[in-house]
Amino acid sequence: MLSGSDLQALEAGHPAQPMGAGLAEVSVFARVLPQQKLQIVRALQAAGEVVAMTGDGVNDAPALKAADIGVAMGKRGTAVARESADLVLLGDDFGSLVKAIALGRRIEANLHRALGYTLAIHLPIAAVSLLPLLLPGQPLLLLPVHIALLHLVIDPACTVVFEAMPASPGLMQQPPRPPGAPLFGPATWHRALLQGGVMAALALVIACWPDLPAIERRSLLFTLLLLGGGVLVWLNGEPRSRISQLGGAIGLGLWLLLQVIPGLNALLLLRPLL
Repeated sequence: MLSGSDLQALEAGHPAQPMGAGLAEVSVFARVLPQQKLQIVRALQAAGEVVAMTGDGVNDAPALKAADIGVAMGKRGTAVARESADLVLLGDDFGSLVKAIALGRRIEANLHRALGYTLAIHLPIAAVSLLPLLLPGQPLLLLPVHIALLHLVIDPACTVVFEAMPASPGLMQQPPRPPGAPLFGPATWHRALLQGGVMAALALVIACWPDLPAIERRSLLFTLLLLGGGVLVWLNGEPRSRISQLGGAIGLGLWLLLQVIPGLNALLLLRPLL
């Protein structure tokens, strides 16, 4: 612990030494002056830290404004403190900060899942759609109606399944993401490209299979994309979560409907596989 008077004595004794040099060893600052609060915030920022500052008084306003995240009290805080802060705790309960951080981390994790799934599922669709342009003589296997039906799996997965995905058990134990880190990081790219690449390779094998009628290839390809899309939902979510399992069953359910409803396969230029 370091008091304001101790901090002032250290500054007087070592004027050439930067203030942030010894702050990493201090856990608590007590009875500090308003200008010292501002100095502590700026020293921590100069050391590369992301600084959150809480306060309720007029003298806290400069430090609240300078901090990366200024948090003011909503009930007992002054108007100046609330206007200077980025967040206002309406109930003056610091437990709300923990809940807000947990919610933010869950939203970010689910956003990574949704972005990775969107990239992975569209790779095989794009590969098969571009095949007739790259290889003349290849038939157009995926028609617009097929892509529209595939989005009956893709859109609910992104807007409902991943949005409702619960947080991972160790999410709050993970270190914070660096401020300059991209939203779509290398790990998300690698996982999405690996999953989408495997799907695209299987789709191209089916699309280019020799001595197989176009309607057979289209039926097998559409089955792969429907069922594979459900598998990707399950893989990118929490495998043991019921929400992931229900999301993965969307593709299977739609495929079964196509098999049991009479005449629907013929309408979509497909052949029943059951």
